[in-house]
Amino acid sequence: MENNLYECEEKFQSDFDKNYNEKIKPFLNIYETKRKNRFKKLQITMFSIVAAVLIDIVLMIFTYKFNFTPQKDIYSALIILFVAFTVSGIIVYTKAVTNFQNELNSACTDTVLNTDNGIKRTEKSSLTDGIIKQSEIFEYHDERYDYSSYEGNFLNKELQILHTSLKQIRTYYAKGIRRTSRHEVFKGVIINIKSNKTLNRIIKIAPKGTDKMKIIKKCTSICVIFCTFYILAIVAHILDKNNLSLNVNQYCALILTGCLVFIFAAVLAANYFIGKNKDEKLQFVSNYEIETSDLKEANIPDGFFEYLDKIKTAFNAKKLFCSIFNDNILIKIPVKETNVFQIGSLFYELTKKENIEAFYKKFLSIFLLIMLIKFSNDKNPNLDI
Repeated sequence: MENNLYECEEKFQSDFDKNYNEKIKPFLNIYETKRKNRFKKLQITMFSIVAAVLIDIVLMIFTYKFNFTPQKDIYSALIILFVAFTVSGIIVYTKAVTNFQNELNSACTDTVLNTDNGIKRTEKSSLTDGIIKQSEIFEYHDERYDYSSYEGNFLNKELQILHTSLKQIRTYYAKGIRRTSRHEVFKGVIINIKSNKTLNRIIKIAPKGTDKMKIIKKCTSICVIFCTFYILAIVAHILDKNNLSLNVNQYCALILTGCLVFIFAAVLAANYFIGKNKDEKLQFVSNYEIETSDLKEANIPDGFFEYLDKIKTAFNAKKLFCSIFNDNILIKIPVKETNVFQIGSLFYELTKKENIEAFYKKFLSIFLLIMLIKFSNDKNPNLDI
């Protein structure tokens, strides 16, 4: 099976090389001409706006230095013009860059991916927040902003790929006024592969040490809270001068001893819960740990984790999480980049093969995982996915 997959990978690569020379490069040459023309127009526009801003600044200085009779009115007008020119410059620059990138991605995706694979760029993802929450590998979120999405069908498996940002809305009060703030809990790529099977449990896959770090963080937080209250209690006792019964050194020793006891208790608790999880809850495979909702061993295809690593490498990510539930295989890849699926930019040459190849390999890594799942199920139908 591995030989078949390696052969498929080589075929995909040779198909891409052929497609690049025959279709992609000629297509990108057209957009390269467009890019150069638009870049020149943007340069002229930005130069004009910058020149207008500089002239406005000079006039403001001139008006301020020489005491004209209508000085206030002129000065106010110049400030308004300065703000207007600056804001318009930012808007023009942002729109020119994003519009070109979106147009390029929309036009070139089908050509680069070779639409026989059935994957296309979509305006809106059909992946619901309900599916994301059911996976149990994401923090709670209130808002979602999608940068880009791709959907289609590969080897009779429905595929959804989404570059998104998830945020929590937090409410707080400042000076008696109710305010809200937005906190980003996830930014990256979500891949959802529809399985032909329905699983009645949840299998969660995370980088090795994830569960351990959660336990350590919880125990550390509890320890800090106890130490804080303990120190505050002693400080309150010291401030009550009528109850002073020890000298400064003795109070310091008391604080240090108490904190050390709490730290020691936290270490023991962390070790206990880590050991309990290791014995009862988790399997460890390769660089990953597996947790199942029913505590039974997960039946995962051989090579599954190797191909998860390929996806992680293709997206240049440090971590990767996966949840298998119902008929979904959902993969979470934290990535801080804003343009994960960027084919090209207004600022550099479009026909460089390495940029297009990096885009293509992201999808190739996902295709190979789907092929592994299909080949494994053909061989062993009793697998969980």
